[in-house]
Amino acid sequence: MSTRSIILAVVFIIGNTLQSDAQGTYISGNTQVTPGTQEYYEAHFEYGLNPYTNVSWSVSGGTIIQQGINPTMTVYCIVEWGQTPGGGFVSVYEDLGSQYAELPVTIGSPEISPASQNVSYGSIPTSLCASFGGADIFSYDWEESNDGINWTYISSAVGCYQPPIAYQTKYYRCLLLVAGGYFYTPVASVTIPTLDPGIISASNLQPNFNTSITISNTPATWGLCFTSSYQYTWEYAFEGGSWTVVGTGQNYPASSVLVNGRILIRRKIVCGSETAYSNTLVIDPAYTPVDWENKNYVREISVIKKGITSYFQAAATGGRQTSIHNIPGWYGKTHTNGEPRRRTI
Repeated sequence: MSTRSIILAVVFIIGNTLQSDAQGTYISGNTQVTPGTQEYYEAHFEYGLNPYTNVSWSVSGGTIIQQGINPTMTVYCIVEWGQTPGGGFVSVYEDLGSQYAELPVTIGSPEISPASQNVSYGSIPTSLCASFGGADIFSYDWEESNDGINWTYISSAVGCYQPPIAYQTKYYRCLLLVAGGYFYTPVASVTIPTLDPGIISASNLQPNFNTSITISNTPATWGLCFTSSYQYTWEYAFEGGSWTVVGTGQNYPASSVLVNGRILIRRKIVCGSETAYSNTLVIDPAYTPVDWENKNYVREISVIKKGITSYFQAAATGGRQTSIHNIPGWYGKTHTNGEPRRRTI
């Protein structure tokens, strides 16, 4: 009796403990391949190999063009995959231990187009089309999701599917049946981007004292509402104070505030549940040469009119200056109990 026959007899007597598909036996290699390409696959056996075992490879959807089946060396094969997209597999088997492994392979790839698109609220998205590299597709099962995780069947439309009017971001995929089995396309997204507040800009960030400025803007875009539902509000803050509304509408109001100190300006947009703010402009007045020294002294000027807060305004009342105190770092706004320190003759 040959050595191989004795080994086979022993395996049979002990009840063939090395079962087919033994856990841990596997094949490594690419499972998504391009039609017509050559790929390398290697077998890994959980229990190792007896030097007298027979190893065999098999393949579906391609052709084995080279293989290594010596049990004392690396067991491998090189497969040239066919030109027809679909499903295939490569498998390996050794007879003494009955160890078996199979690796499913997708030839070609399912596709969906467009893969992503941004749409405005209430608009109709571009149709989605599914394909499988030219392979015959026997059925289409379209699915949608609100989160890209939980899916719901929606249609069996052949080839392309027309998503409905978009009122929120959604995700779509299609389950295709081809000769090799069922395959999902990648996920396509139809996205309504978050509200973009646009940009505001000033013609001059340092206008002359007590003058107005011209502000231009770009409109808001996107968001979870119709563009006709945008609510614009212009706000300004004077000398570090709280924000105050100065106008509504997309454009800055014509009768704007005068720049008689540092002013911050921004635009607020509300769209459904979303609120966004534009960039903030910082406006500082430009002082004339004769007024530069006014920024380095506290002037005590009598006023005859309430609301006077600057040297320019006080001087314009007709009263005359009584004293100048050299206090570097002050800017002509000394207050006592919240009122400007001014004195009149």
